Amino acid sequence: MLSNLFWKNFLSTGNSFTQVNINDAQSHLVIGANGAGKSTMLDALCFVLFNKPFRKISRGQLVNSINERETIVEIEFTIGTVQYKVIRGIKPNVFEIYRNDQLLDQDAASKDTQKYLEQSIIKFNFKSFTQVVILGSSTFVPFMQLGASVRREVIEDLLDIQIFSKMNNILKDRMKDARETLKDCDHQLAMAERNVSSQQKTISNMEMMSSSHKEKMQKRIGKIDARINENHDEVDEFTKKIARMQDIQTEYDEMRDMRVKIQGNLDKAEKDLKFYWENDECPTCNQIVSDKTHLIEGAQARQKRFIEGLNVITDSLNRGHKQIAELKVYADKINANNHEVKALQKEMNRLLVDVNAETPDLGIEQDILKQYQDKHSAIAHDCAEVHKDHDNLKVVGTLLKDSGIKSKIISKFVPIINKSINKYLQKMDTFFHIFTNVRLILCPHFLLPDKVVKFTDRLPPNAVFLSCNSLLLLSGPLENVFDFSWPE
Repeated sequence: MLSNLFWKNFLSTGNSFTQVNINDAQSHLVIGANGAGKSTMLDALCFVLFNKPFRKISRGQLVNSINERETIVEIEFTIGTVQYKVIRGIKPNVFEIYRNDQLLDQDAASKDTQKYLEQSIIKFNFKSFTQVVILGSSTFVPFMQLGASVRREVIEDLLDIQIFSKMNNILKDRMKDARETLKDCDHQLAMAERNVSSQQKTISNMEMMSSSHKEKMQKRIGKIDARINENHDEVDEFTKKIARMQDIQTEYDEMRDMRVKIQGNLDKAEKDLKFYWENDECPTCNQIVSDKTHLIEGAQARQKRFIEGLNVITDSLNRGHKQIAELKVYADKINANNHEVKALQKEMNRLLVDVNAETPDLGIEQDILKQYQDKHSAIAHDCAEVHKDHDNLKVVGTLLKDSGIKSKIISKFVPIINKSINKYLQKMDTFFHIFTNVRLILCPHFLLPDKVVKFTDRLPPNAVFLSCNSLLLLSGPLENVFDFSWPE
């Protein structure tokens, strides 16, 4: 329950504390002309609780522009049987929280203390506070017009289910690690399969080794060698063609810079020409533009020259772009040939080893194959466990989505929320009915104190807290009227 609110040197208020005591009544009506300080109350309330004002005002503008220091806002409120007091200031920076007149630990960082205030004491963050407690017509955004992330934050804060979003964030990190582990596991499994397959081929080749087989391999080696030589010739030819690629790229970049400069000069010429056409005198010094025809002809000549230059350099850029594209094709062919040469060289080396090998020892190769197969089985088993963990995390992710556990919880609260909304809508309907019968308008421009007193006698038990462009819904009968009007 809010008790007292104090502030000084805050916005337009001076060096003496302004106090709003709302502990002596259950509800209040605040009136006053524009600029009297009604919205300042809401700015002070939000600032002391969340370190930011209700309106979009920078922190530096909160300090009184005359005193320029010692901005202090204090608030006293009660939660259950515990009394709290929060003090926040600027120049010097102050942030203190008292619980039953005992100052809480000041060793923690300000961010941690602010987090403790929002999460453990008032159980509201700024967004939820300005969506549920304070409603400003100038700054309030209807709930359904908020972004999805903001709506989620407000609902989670109201229903105290932020834990699922925190769990979802932790899950995302674990999913990322699981994907990396799964990727590594699949890579290792693929390597193990390649080792087994390669060893099986080696054994098969050893068993098939014969004179006729060696002759075939010799022929294959000859074809590979010929193809490697052809590739070397093609690479040499392509290398000569792309020798000027760097120079062409440099010239292309320089022409691009030149085109930018010419375009800038053209824009300036067109701007000057437009100025000469539209103005007979200088708007700065109010002097008549002399020899306007000569100036227009000069601007037109510059415009024509720059357009011609721009066309020439654009044509050159198009040709340069085409040349660079052709040279990149040659570079890609060189890379492809180099990859092919490496593959052919690898195949040739293997064939040479097979041709020159002595009578193979199949027993040793079979033992090596057995080792590869055992390793492959172990990796396959580990990968299966990793896939299982990844699938389990995906299931958990489905549960933690907005359509999962949170939707089930929210659906349970929907009847309760609807009941409360209908309850307060009925009360507001009564309020507006009385409002229409009284035929008074609650406007800070022309609501007179004597009319307020007469009007408050007829208000329903649902009180309304008005502040210029803001609305704060409270409960209980309207008992106090704070007049913030300037004295005549």
